[in-house]
Amino acid sequence: MKILQLHNRYRAHGGEDQVVEDERRSLIEHGHRVWCAYVDNSDLVGWPALLATAWRTSYSRRARDATRRLIARVRPDVVHVHNLFPRLSPALFDACIAEAVPAVMTLHNYRLLCANAIFLRDGRVCEECISGSAYRSVLHGCYRGSRLASLPVAHMIERHRRRDTWGSDVACLITLNAFARDRLVEAGIPRSRIEIKHNAVADPFDGEFAPPRDPGGEVRALFVGRLSAEKGLHTLLRAWRGLDVPLRIAGGGPLASLRDQREPNVRWLGPLPRARVFQEMRRASFLVFASEWYEGQPLVLLEAMAHGLAVISVRTAAMSELIEDGYNGILVDPGDITAFRAGVARLAADPALREHLGRNARRHFLTRFTPARSYRRLMEIYGRVVGQGAPRSGDR
Repeated sequence: MKILQLHNRYRAHGGEDQVVEDERRSLIEHGHRVWCAYVDNSDLVGWPALLATAWRTSYSRRARDATRRLIARVRPDVVHVHNLFPRLSPALFDACIAEAVPAVMTLHNYRLLCANAIFLRDGRVCEECISGSAYRSVLHGCYRGSRLASLPVAHMIERHRRRDTWGSDVACLITLNAFARDRLVEAGIPRSRIEIKHNAVADPFDGEFAPPRDPGGEVRALFVGRLSAEKGLHTLLRAWRGLDVPLRIAGGGPLASLRDQREPNVRWLGPLPRARVFQEMRRASFLVFASEWYEGQPLVLLEAMAHGLAVISVRTAAMSELIEDGYNGILVDPGDITAFRAGVARLAADPALREHLGRNARRHFLTRFTPARSYRRLMEIYGRVVGQGAPRSGDR
C-alpha cells in the first residue's frame, strides 16, 4: 500500500511523536511505501505568528491546498492523520475528499472535544464540553490558562462539531482504548466511524526474558514522564514523604524546578534518551504512575510491562483497561495518598509479589501490545476504509 502520514509535531518530543515514528518504521519494514508530511511549531515565536496560526486553527486553506497538491502527486491509498493542531487544521480532510482518498485519524488525546485536550481543569477531571458547548473553555481559560488563547481552540471544536466533520469527512477515527471511544460516542460521533487500535512498543529483550532484579538488594521505584501537573507529580511527591523507598524520577518539563526541594529518597535524573530509560527499567523494582488526567495509552506503561515491571497506578477508567489490580499491577483511587503509600510499601516489602505482577505484566504485553499485533490491526483498518472508499463531498 501507499500511505501518506500527516502530523503536527510537538515542541518537545513525546510519546505521540514516538508512536508516529514507530508506526512509520513498521509500515516500511512490511514493504509499504510511506510518505511523511510533518510540520512543527518551532517558528511560532511572537504575537504575529501566534495570532496568524490561531486564526487558521479552525480551518487553514493553506494546509488544505498544500495537502491536496501532495495527494495529487503521491496518489496514496490512504491518508493517516495524527496530530493536526494547530497548523494543519481539519481543513485537510476536504483535500482528501476532493482527491477521493480515504483518511483515518488516530486520536492520541481528546482535542476534538476539549480545548486543553486532557479533560482536566484546576487539577480535577472536567467533561463539561462533551455534552455542552466548547466555548465554556473560554470562560475557564482552559488552553494554557488564557481566555484569549482558548477562543480559537473552542471555535475549532464547535465549528467542526456543527459541520459534522468527524462523522462525515473522516473515514475512520482510531482511539487507543474503549474509554476514549465511548467519550466520542457520547459527544455524538457515530460508533461505526470509530475503531480501537492499541499502541505498541518493541520487545526490549532479544534473547530470553529476565525479570528485573533489585541491584545489590536495594528496592527502588521509578517514575518516567513529563514533569507537569497533569502527570500527578505534586501528588507523587507528597505521597513519598515518609516513605523509606528510593525513587528515581526521569523526565523534564515545567515542574523541573521541584528538584530544588531536595526531597529525601528522591533522585532526579533529568530527561533521558530511550535507551537510558530502558536501563533504568531493567534496574528498577517497580514503576509508579500518578497521572491525574484520562491518559490514553502511555508508552511508558507498555515499556514497563515489556520489561516485566510491576506498576502502581492511579485508578482511572483508561488505566483500568491496562492494569488489572492484583494481576499485573496495583491500582489506587485518585487523590488517595494513604492508599498510594500503602501500595508502594507493599510492593517494596514483597519481592514475590513484584515478580508475580511483573511476569503477568510481561504476559499482558506479549498478548496485546507488540508491533506485530499493532501492524495487523492497522492493516485491518486500512483495508476496511480503502474498500469503502473516501467520503464524498455531498455526504455531509
